[in-house]
Amino acid sequence: MDWQIDIYKEYKEKIYGFILSHVKCQEVAEDLTHDVFVKLYSKYTEEDLNNSGSVIWTITRNSIVDHHRKVAHSKKYMHYLWDYMQDENSVSQNLEYKETRELFRLALKKLTPQQWRIYNMIREDNLSYIEISQELNISTNTVRNHMVAALKIIRNFLMSHQEFQLLIFILLFV
Repeated sequence: MDWQIDIYKEYKEKIYGFILSHVKCQEVAEDLTHDVFVKLYSKYTEEDLNNSGSVIWTITRNSIVDHHRKVAHSKKYMHYLWDYMQDENSVSQNLEYKETRELFRLALKKLTPQQWRIYNMIREDNLSYIEISQELNISTNTVRNHMVAALKIIRNFLMSHQEFQLLIFILLFV
């Protein structure tokens, strides 16, 4: 058991640093470093290790390569699934999108002209409360109050149309 502790103390930081430089994520580097020692201890005994450094670095390089293969494969698969889902659902999604957009447009019609203007300036023009208050010559608290009131009106309208509530909520706040 002492040989395992000695090897761990000698190589742990070096292996961790090497792996971290390749994977750029501390948690992954820690996991892979741990895996290197698990593989070493499970496959080799003290007598098997004439050149422990060579074996450890080989296991380390293989672990990094395996990790990159898994990540590359999972990204390709996720892109494939996304593309497939987009193709399959494009017609129904397009219809749902149009219905949702219409419902949202009706909700915006419930706003007062000032609420609509402020809502639009925040959501569409990406202006801050301070910028809007300066442009409209009103206080930032007034801007905030109009925005709170606008969101409340939209939220209440959408709640009265619950079949689209979740979809609209996602579109509003994502």
